[in-house]
This record gives sequence, structure tokens and C-alpha cells, in this order.
Amino acid sequence: MRPRVRSNSQRQLRASLPTSSYTIVRPARLVSDKETDRNEALQTVELRYPINLMGAEGGAENGDVVTRDGEFLGTWSFAKNEAEETGIFHFTADGEAEPRFSESVPFLTSGLLTGQAMSNLCRSIRDWHEGQP
Repeated sequence: MRPRVRSNSQRQLRASLPTSSYTIVRPARLVSDKETDRNEALQTVELRYPINLMGAEGGAENGDVVTRDGEFLGTWSFAKNEAEETGIFHFTADGEAEPRFSESVPFLTSGLLTGQAMSNLCRSIRDWHEGQP
């Protein structure tokens, strides 16, 4: 008879045989230092929105994109064009090299337009994520 295998929250695999029970403890997969740091940071942050641009409220120019449930989707960045006083937000999905979505900010001095661009970017990310299989 084949053992049943299940995963628990400690990222361990457990196998139980019909006549007796054995526990096999090993990592389900390797976790990078960046993933560990990201997971620790998520435990101290309130994820209010369906799509969260981590660090954006603090004025960062890049950061992680995380769902309300804590799922890492990719990264965001903001590129300023000081000469033209414009900017552009980019979202790059996890595992991709090029931005999947971008939203322009026509005037850097307008907080309203910057917020609207962030909102539009989050909406595009959410629609894309909800359409994933």
C-alpha cells in the first residue's frame, strides 16, 4: 500500500503507513534568504488591499507586490524623468525579466495623478492574477 503524503505549515512532509506511523522530516523546497526576509516582513505588515505595493506608502521607488493573502506576485518599480517631471510605474511578474504592466504619471507634482496611476497598475495586476489558472 502507498503511503499518504501531506504538507504541513512547517514545510515538512509527513508519511504514514497503514500498520505504523513514521514521520519523515525534510524541507519541501529550499527557501532563499530573500524569501525568508519577505516572509518575515509580511508578518509585521497589514495587507489592506487585494494588491499591495510594498513600500509605496513610505516613498520607496521599488518593492514587492503581494496579495491580501500574502502571496508574492512580483515586484514594482517607479522610474522618474526629472527633466520632464514625469514618471512611470512598472510591474514585473515573478520569474519574468520584463515588465508586464506599466502606468505613466504625467506630472510628478500631482499626488492625485500618482495615486491614480498606482490604482490603475494594481487593477491591472489584480485582473491578471485573477485570470491565472
